[in-house]
Amino acid sequence: MDIVYIIDMVRNFTEPYMKDGRLETNTRSIAIQYVKTWFLLDIYAFYPLAYLRYISKWEDGGKGSMEMFLA
Repeated sequence: MDIVYIIDMVRNFTEPYMKDGRLETNTRSIAIQYVKTWFLLDIYAFYPLAYLRYISKWEDGGKGSMEMFLA
């Protein structure tokens, strides 16, 4: 699944979109639009949250997953 998300993110950085009734093909504008809209959600979907749970020491009295994520 990680490969699918990486391919999707690369594709979204280069895929034209509609702006004011015309097709925007400038790659810089496309990248800025993607970062402003779906990029954070794609990063969240790509981030290995299950791995954070796996390495969490919450049951042993250590830091929880969110504390490890923020540290």
